[in-house]
Amino acid sequence: MTLAMWFVGSTLWTAQPPEAGSGVAAEPFRVVSATPEDLGTVQAGVAVVREVRLRNTSEHTLRPKISFVSCGCLAAKAEPEAVGPGEEFTIRLVGTAVPAGPDQDLTARYVVFWSVGERPVSVEREVVVRYSPASALVVRPSEAGVWRVAGEPLRLSLWVRESTAGRMPPGTLQPVIEAGADTPVRLRAVRDATALDGPSAVCGELEFDATALGVLDGWVSVGSTPEASAMRVPIRVRTVPPWSPMPGAAHLRAAVGEAAGAEVRLRPVGSASELPACSVNFEPAIEGLSAKMEATTLRFEVARLRGSDGSVAVVRDRSGRVLARVPVVLWPTVAPR
Repeated sequence: MTLAMWFVGSTLWTAQPPEAGSGVAAEPFRVVSATPEDLGTVQAGVAVVREVRLRNTSEHTLRPKISFVSCGCLAAKAEPEAVGPGEEFTIRLVGTAVPAGPDQDLTARYVVFWSVGERPVSVEREVVVRYSPASALVVRPSEAGVWRVAGEPLRLSLWVRESTAGRMPPGTLQPVIEAGADTPVRLRAVRDATALDGPSAVCGELEFDATALGVLDGWVSVGSTPEASAMRVPIRVRTVPPWSPMPGAAHLRAAVGEAAGAEVRLRPVGSASELPACSVNFEPAIEGLSAKMEATTLRFEVARLRGSDGSVAVVRDRSGRVLARVPVVLWPTVAPR
């Protein structure tokens, strides 16, 4: 494996190359320095970076651009946008190593444009970074973003398998949950998911305890083997109330000193089907602002609008569980003096 850049495929021209004697070389740049193509074995989740620096050896201004990347896990940049004669430009590849798998190639193509007289010319080349993930295991998902309805269960499947058919005993792959302190999760069940003549695999079902409304960020590790000990699956759980306001907020408009009203209908989210007996209070309270529940409709009234203001109507069932949060905004049509 050489340390120089690996060029693949034939040169692609948007116009015919200039004739001999025109003073323009078919390759108007050369490699000045390059990090190794083969980055060796890297730890799971570690970013792999390769940089190739080139010099403009022509008398023309070159304009390099990235034209293709091999996967969404790869970012590539060509800088600067314009390169004068004798100046240098850089092709930089950054990719995040997956938790496990065979040797991998990440590829980016770049095109360098310039002009010969009024004739546009370009040449396309390729840069490759090769690496081998250090772990012998594959974990899916490698990260998870999920949402749940307050009061309802949340389960998430976690797959752990070998990257090759080395036939580890499935018990070796069984996930051992070591969650972040703020992640209320436990392993509910594990089953052998090994395919016929395929690598060993298991599927564990994670079960999350009830969480407060809002967003929870945490993580779980995924196994008991040394390869898995460094693997962490980031998890973001967004918990929402079981009822949602339609429209999303109540707008009460009137002249200052006058009364105003608005209606908001609550609709079920998730498996909710019937709105239980509930109460409504405002956070913060606003003088003269009240709400009445009729079936699934909230009717808001303000006896006397005093100026721009706002609150949140919190709907709770008899046990105190939050069912919905409805923003309430007071809009005076005539500004107070």
